[in-house]
Amino acid sequence: MSTRLLDNDNGNGTGGARLRLAPGTSVTKLPFGGAVLVNATTLAITDCGEREAELLDLLLVHGVPGPSGPPAVHELADQLVRAGWLVTEPSAERN
Repeated sequence: MSTRLLDNDNGNGTGGARLRLAPGTSVTKLPFGGAVLVNATTLAITDCGEREAELLDLLLVHGVPGPSGPPAVHELADQLVRAGWLVTEPSAERN
């Protein structure tokens, strides 16, 4: 059993951490599916397949799902946070 970076429930059963793009990072949807993440500060770039782009949208809108959420979503969130593409939203900014 692996330990997930974002394995925390926000206490109301709706899921864990809220995520946002890291400073200097933008996401561009591609016309044929998928997306590209670009960090203007470091000039780093990475691409996402169609399914990853859909999961990225869900993460940015809804945050990390609760512990019973799909493992693929948790894994993508962990990868993107560890790589510096996403950051957790400070609790003071949450609504």
